[in-house]
Amino acid sequence: MKLTKAAILAVPFVGFLLTAPVSFAHDWDAHEDVHEDLNAQHEAGHENLNAQEQQTHETLDAAHAEAHEHWMTPRQHRRLHRRLREAHERAHEYENAEHENLHQGLNEEHENYHDWR
Repeated sequence: MKLTKAAILAVPFVGFLLTAPVSFAHDWDAHEDVHEDLNAQHEAGHENLNAQEQQTHETLDAAHAEAHEHWMTPRQHRRLHRRLREAHERAHEYENAEHENLHQGLNEEHENYHDWR
């Protein structure tokens, strides 16, 4: 009777040991390739966002310089700077949202890769 109990307990364990290498096998090269691709997308996304930010600053600086070429009352001058400041803040809010979206999209892609595996 003890032998039968031992056999009943051992068969599933032996089956697990024989199938574990197949069940837990992982293609590390493909995994590394996916991470390299995600890192490249991340870097390209940041380069794009940095270029957008630089362009925004250049545009605002040009608008500022052009406006100062003309005479303004103190009230017009304050209004100009308020509008430029507001445009600058909106641009940064947009760029921060785009940055958040970039990271969220890359994280979802990464999680989907691991869920699929």
